Amino acid sequence: MPRRQLYRDLNDVRGLVADGLARLEEISVGGEQYWVMSALARLRGMDGMLVAAAGGLSSWSRTLISAALAFPLLWAVAWASGAIGAGPVWVIVITVLALGLAMPGLLWVTGRLSRLVDRRRMGAPPRAGDTGKGDLDEVTEVLVRARVRLVSAALRHVGTRHWDAAHLARLARTDRAISRITDTDVLLCQAIDFLEIHAAEQQVRRAA
Repeated sequence: MPRRQLYRDLNDVRGLVADGLARLEEISVGGEQYWVMSALARLRGMDGMLVAAAGGLSSWSRTLISAALAFPLLWAVAWASGAIGAGPVWVIVITVLALGLAMPGLLWVTGRLSRLVDRRRMGAPPRAGDTGKGDLDEVTEVLVRARVRLVSAALRHVGTRHWDAAHLARLARTDRAISRITDTDVLLCQAIDFLEIHAAEQQVRRAA
């Protein structure tokens, strides 16, 4: 599936999640229902995960950027070590230590660039539609629709030839987009389950 189609599918899911989140936040105002608040906690961080599912920088891009940043630094460290009289072995040791110290910074820079690339691909966060407050059943229905769209996006992304469980499980570990979609799907399922548990408890209380 073309990447642009993946971005469109993910933005459709973002829109549904934003709609469900806006309704749920209105419904929960002034309330302290445990299951509703738990569902809210799952939904509030979901947009960032959907943006990350755009794929970010490829591993090759990260490697090239890291190398471009590290080479001048390591060259300067090696030159300075030799200039102060360090022998060849010590120059190598000091340069390797400098690389180890620089790695967290390099990872931060490439991670930051990857997030910027994702935001540029996906665009601004979608605004919830003017759908009114509704009730928890309607919120659950919106989230179920979001999950259906999310799973469809994942299956389209991997292609029909790779729908077997073993291949999908491997992609969940190795493919950045599928990995983020998998994490989002877990949170979405939890949010739906929490709202359904809350609805069941309310029915029991009304029947008592």
